[in-house]
Amino acid sequence: MLLCLFLISSVEASSNRSRIKIEVIPISEITIGGIGKNCTFDYVKQIYGEPDWIKYHKDKNNVDAIVFKYGNFGPNWNWSLHAELINGQYYITGMTVLNDRSLSTPAGIHVGSTAGEVRAAYGGHNDYASDCEWHFFDSHPQYYSDTAELYIYTRDYKVYNIGVRYSYDR
Repeated sequence: MLLCLFLISSVEASSNRSRIKIEVIPISEITIGGIGKNCTFDYVKQIYGEPDWIKYHKDKNNVDAIVFKYGNFGPNWNWSLHAELINGQYYITGMTVLNDRSLSTPAGIHVGSTAGEVRAAYGGHNDYASDCEWHFFDSHPQYYSDTAELYIYTRDYKVYNIGVRYSYDR
């Protein structure tokens, strides 16, 4: 049985009502295209090959990090990842998918899925607003710093952005 936390709030978004849903789900569901928490940059390269674009930098906390992208980079890239150096390995801390329908969650949700398919897989948003946000965590984010998040955004009843964020205790 899933422990669920619902936080639903309304905000105005152009002429449509936008809805936000936050819920706790198993960490095994917080992956995209087989990339989940504790996956490394090297692991991603083993599965998907060398990225089309890569940038090494220091993040806002002065941690060594990399951003790498697959597909057409620039404003129309397909998907990108962020990784931070932890104990000598670059661990994935974020992933965003904008244009690649082949990458999906374990429930089969991908860019281009309908809001109805997201509702069937994860529940919520019974008002059928066209613009919605779903946020799923492996634990209540207010209480733990070592968390995982899956987010799904819809516009005009279609998924246009899915992603994950991972934080690690250090």
